[in-house]
Amino acid sequence: MISYTQNMTKIKFLFSLCFLFLVGQQDLLLAQEEVTSSTEKPKTLKETFREATIRFNEGYPKDVIRLLTNALQSHSAEKGKSQKAVKAARAVREDAYELLTTAYLFLKQEENADTTFLKLLATNPAYIPKGEDVAPDLIYFAEGFVTYPWLSIGVKYGSNFTNAQVLNTYTTGNNATTDETYGSSNATQIGLHINYALTKNVLALVFEPTFSNRKFNFSEHLQSIVPNSGEGGGFVENALIDIQEEQFWLDLPVLLRASLGSTELKFYVEAGFAANLLLRADFNEIRTGNETDRIDLIKQSMRKTFNSSILGGVGIMYRAKLNYFTIGIQYQNMLQNLVNPESRFANNELIYKFGLIENDFTISSLGINIGFVKPFYASKKRKNFHFIEP
Repeated sequence: MISYTQNMTKIKFLFSLCFLFLVGQQDLLLAQEEVTSSTEKPKTLKETFREATIRFNEGYPKDVIRLLTNALQSHSAEKGKSQKAVKAARAVREDAYELLTTAYLFLKQEENADTTFLKLLATNPAYIPKGEDVAPDLIYFAEGFVTYPWLSIGVKYGSNFTNAQVLNTYTTGNNATTDETYGSSNATQIGLHINYALTKNVLALVFEPTFSNRKFNFSEHLQSIVPNSGEGGGFVENALIDIQEEQFWLDLPVLLRASLGSTELKFYVEAGFAANLLLRADFNEIRTGNETDRIDLIKQSMRKTFNSSILGGVGIMYRAKLNYFTIGIQYQNMLQNLVNPESRFANNELIYKFGLIENDFTISSLGINIGFVKPFYASKKRKNFHFIEP
């Protein structure tokens, strides 16, 4: 009896040793797995996307959602990367959001599909589902969204041709026989472009502060006015006076613009009003024979410094990637007289040396501009669109 009891005790002891050994081996294996997993390099978003694509093709959309949701969250930062790396990362994110949206649509989870598709459009506002691998459901689903530039900022540069229109005529000669002539001249302009969308892709409010250099010419045959510099005195009976006026303006136009066309190529028409500040105005050249003079018209209060104008224009916008290049034609007409009537007779040199009394006049200009515009996009789901009927 004692021998049997001793044997059972030994057997129990051996079983206990075996159990402890097996438990220790399992703990050791788990510890090794933890060390291996901690030292293993994490998968890139591209690798995870490939794995998710395989799982989707095998019919496991829930695995796609799990894999890509975690991967997109852990690979959200693009700071510190080169421009080439950022571009490649965004392309992978676009593919990942496309597949994730498709998985949600497959599971009839429209709200989640809305969220991921809007993130896709934020990654690439120019996204259009196409290709043999794109699910038909995604193509239809994408039609329920609209992407438009809610704000655009850019620059423009161009030339203008300016002419003057006489409102009232003044002369030292005979009004009936005077042959005054105004001619246009070419100058440059540069400005900013700020476009705020009022509706999706059609109407916009445009603000274009512009520095404009404008030039135009004036000529007149003066009879028996200009003193003769000869020894005998007297008057030159048919002298030609030729003047070039140069002006520098700050134009502050606000326009309503309507755009038509495709996303890649748009045509626009615009119209509006502007406040105009005259910064400088000079008679660059005054010729009677061989004489040339320069007169600062602002300093002598001969020009009004504030004016207003109406504008209208047409143009084309061509999209290159996500930005636009523009070319446009714009007509502008000042509404008020530029001449300060209180100083019309203040400059004795103009009257007695050149025989000139200025007419009341306003100016108009035709500008041709090229520009570059950087849009900031917004995406929305169309009202009353449902992929899954409620």
